[in-house]
Amino acid sequence: MKVILLLIIPLISSLFLSCPIDEYSSNPQFPQGQPPEELPPLEPLSPEIEMQIIEDYRHYIGGEEGPFSGDVRIDIYCGTYRGYVAVVLDGDFEYEKVTGYGTFAYANSNTVIIWKEGLFYDNPYNLTYDGLLSYDDMESMAAYNNSRAIPIEKRPALEFLNKETEKQILKDFEDITDKRNRPVSINAYYGTYNGCVVVKMGLNRGFQLPMAVSIAVAETLFLLSTPEAVFSVWKKGQFYGLEDAYDLGLLTRDDIRSIAYYDWHQLYIIYRQ
Repeated sequence: MKVILLLIIPLISSLFLSCPIDEYSSNPQFPQGQPPEELPPLEPLSPEIEMQIIEDYRHYIGGEEGPFSGDVRIDIYCGTYRGYVAVVLDGDFEYEKVTGYGTFAYANSNTVIIWKEGLFYDNPYNLTYDGLLSYDDMESMAAYNNSRAIPIEKRPALEFLNKETEKQILKDFEDITDKRNRPVSINAYYGTYNGCVVVKMGLNRGFQLPMAVSIAVAETLFLLSTPEAVFSVWKKGQFYGLEDAYDLGLLTRDDIRSIAYYDWHQLYIIYRQ
């Protein structure tokens, strides 16, 4: 599992009390979140500008030792603002052994970097202090940068899960949990994909402090804010983790993008007991 360290404002997941299956009475509620605004498509960079940025970046990270000789490419283009081009760069790394030390150069800028007329600015906010870029420009760059990992493409509204499937999921989940963790509940529903029902399950374990962990599945970001925030993928009586379901081919990349869309924008079905 690939773990990503990012500064993100967590979405707050609710914990709900649960009751035995034979007394189970769910109360699914439609989402409270609002669909995100779609970003206007960007005109692609000209090949000449792309080549110039890459060549300038080779010199920028190569320093006194000469141009960086490894592969460099533009990973994400985040727009051009008043002549300042916002990109995320990626590529190879070089390693050279020096007596007692290891030195390396790498092409991944890790975050948005600004280029204009041969110069790079690795802290875009410095340009706002000088009035060269606005805070709206910064927000636009961030939105395009985040959109690859946090989907904003419109998805249809979810419908409620049918009662028979709810009860079967609860029964199957109870069968694989320790009796001390009973009763169980469904906390949230994220859609059904080729027979795979994606939910977040709850165990009656009392309140636990949030522990935010970010994971990436199919290059899509998920924030798991509590132990109960872990996704469960149910199909024909079997449960899978989100990453396992993707690796096994049960979920496609588009399915993962849909699940993340509902999760990030709080557009999933919430269950209250």
